[in-house]
Amino acid sequence: MAQRPGVQRHALLLAITLTCLPPITFAQNDLGEPDEVPVDGFFPTPVMVDRAIDRITEELAEQLELDDEQLDQFREVIKARVPQWLERNKGEIKRLTNRYIEALLNGEPPSIEDVAGWANRTLPLAAELHEVIQECGDKMRPHLTYDQAIILDGDLAAIRVGFSALSSKMQLWADGGYDPDIDWPQGAKHREAQQAEHQAHIKAEEAARRAAMGVPDDEPLPRRPSEVAAAQKAGQDEWEKYVERFIERYQLQDGQRERAQVFLREAMETRDRYLAIKLPDYQKLEALIKKTEDPEDLKKYEKRYQRLKAPVERYFTRLKERLDTLPTRSQRLAAAERDKLQTTGSTTRPSQK
Repeated sequence: MAQRPGVQRHALLLAITLTCLPPITFAQNDLGEPDEVPVDGFFPTPVMVDRAIDRITEELAEQLELDDEQLDQFREVIKARVPQWLERNKGEIKRLTNRYIEALLNGEPPSIEDVAGWANRTLPLAAELHEVIQECGDKMRPHLTYDQAIILDGDLAAIRVGFSALSSKMQLWADGGYDPDIDWPQGAKHREAQQAEHQAHIKAEEAARRAAMGVPDDEPLPRRPSEVAAAQKAGQDEWEKYVERFIERYQLQDGQRERAQVFLREAMETRDRYLAIKLPDYQKLEALIKKTEDPEDLKKYEKRYQRLKAPVERYFTRLKERLDTLPTRSQRLAAAERDKLQTTGSTTRPSQK
């Protein structure tokens, strides 16, 4: 079945682990001691891992519309964490992968006890890998624009859904709930069950993306930052409008205009980084304010919402203060004179009919 672009990227990232977490897995109990690294079996070389990360980040750059500096930062973040995770868990990954392939080639489903033993050893690996991926996202978020962070948050939400489903399956098997008819590739009900599970995962990921990105069910789900910006175009950024009016009012010259745009860009980047981090809190409070019927609760939620907005208002105040340093005395006098003429014209015009 076709996968979403985001899911394909996640699959590539998980592929670095070389199927240490396969969707349908079978193993033996004799996996060896945790500190033993099997001599036989396949494991990626450092060059393989490095090149795989380069390919993954190229796709991420295209999807998130990263510039060259952001791409380099993303690579640095991932290469500082994923290779270390792989090396630290090298022995366990090789053991579990080897047993998985051996079990598949055996042609017979393993016992419930064998799968329970495998699942118990897979659960901590899955949890740790999820933490690594989440940490990579958290480390990269401050380097993204607001629109890019929105897409990343949707991707991370989809990843959480995937890992939650994986952990649930592993826990079920660890508790003895492995069913060869459903979980074994040659099982009588395997294909039908897999198709139903796949469709459920797609719906769950879609819902998680929408919740993380604040997109209602009846609106298209943005896939790229530019689509986020386009979706928000109707509510054009008020800060941009303010700067445009400021430039026009004082008739700033080229050098002053450039400085004004620098001030705007820096302020918006600071604001967008803050909003990207606080977006879930905003969405939660907005939902609470919308549905609450208790006046006391409403007052409490609105107070919290105002506290959450306070840094954004402070950033805007700082932007206005910086802009106020740009006009010369003559430009201020000329602007005041134009304001006076506009006011006079608006008050006298009706009587001139």
